[in-house]
Amino acid sequence: MTLIIMGAAFCLSIAMLMLGGVKLQISVDIKYFVKYCYNIAMLFAYLALMRNMCRDKNEFIEKVFFVVKFTCIVCALGIIVPYIFSIGYYTYADRLGLRGCRGYFYSGNDITAIFTILLPLTIAYFLKSSEPVFSKKSLIPILSASLSIIALLLIGTKTAFIAVIGSSALMFLFTLFAIPKKGTKMLTRALALILVTLVLFALLGCIVGFDRLLFELHSSAEAPSQLAQSEGSEIALLSGRSYKLHYHVEKFLNGGVLAWLFGIGRSTVTSIIEMELFEVFIYYGLVGALAMLWLYVWLAVEFIKAFFKNFDIISFALLIGIGMTFGYLTLAGHVLFTVTSGQYFVLAIAFSRLYFAKSAEEAAIRPKLLCKLVKA
Repeated sequence: MTLIIMGAAFCLSIAMLMLGGVKLQISVDIKYFVKYCYNIAMLFAYLALMRNMCRDKNEFIEKVFFVVKFTCIVCALGIIVPYIFSIGYYTYADRLGLRGCRGYFYSGNDITAIFTILLPLTIAYFLKSSEPVFSKKSLIPILSASLSIIALLLIGTKTAFIAVIGSSALMFLFTLFAIPKKGTKMLTRALALILVTLVLFALLGCIVGFDRLLFELHSSAEAPSQLAQSEGSEIALLSGRSYKLHYHVEKFLNGGVLAWLFGIGRSTVTSIIEMELFEVFIYYGLVGALAMLWLYVWLAVEFIKAFFKNFDIISFALLIGIGMTFGYLTLAGHVLFTVTSGQYFVLAIAFSRLYFAKSAEEAAIRPKLLCKLVKA
């Protein structure tokens, strides 16, 4: 039903633009819209799969974190190994030179978005574990978190640094506030994670040379301030997206009521804004935005309500991952209209539905208003 509503809104938008005499490249519009639909479809697919798995909730949670841990390790090694051997691609190749490493991933933004979602979860899993810190069962969880942190630093994007600092700092603060109830066990595990990360970082420095490692990290970290001094703070913070946004908004406003209701279409512009909430409103108008975003809004409201009723370290990690990704897709894009990082975003949302629900049936997506409309 959700995809039908979205498809109807998209077809209506295209029809109205064509009737208004707007020249469109239909294939471009369809491809862009299908990417968005893919993630919605994956949300329902993940939720159906998880509901089928969720007969024993503890066993289900372990299965999900098994996927999270090994995904983090594989993705992290996909950055670290190419970095060691100086193969793969740089994250940036611009007027400031070559910097950052994204391995063979499609873009630094895509892989950063994946880590932004998964890093808080893998940290939380290690911190909550009751296994001895340096036991075999703790090896994979601690490696998944440590390697992810190092990989994000090597990627070198602004959002990668924010993901590392934000996730690590917030999870560490959680351990401090948990001391009165949980004791120092969680704090000990947090300190162990810091220690292992530093050891692995030092090992990487020994392999590639500390001069190279520290120089390249410094170059990535200093790039925003250099851009701010030479080209302004907007370029440094948003990489020129506000200028593209201004152009798109102007085109949208000048389009009149037809554009306001049904958008200007993706193919009427040469490049996207890379700020996805704005893209939805501008490309598909108010009608399209309501059809495409209502589900995410409803899920966000449901998540917040459940979060305060079921507050623990896993729910806090979900809040960090999903919350930071929401900020990421608002300011940098590469989530809602991207099939790589987008499916991890909806995976986290689907998992949160099952994690907070008392039963698999309760986790189903059934907005009351939509159900009443369907019955009517």
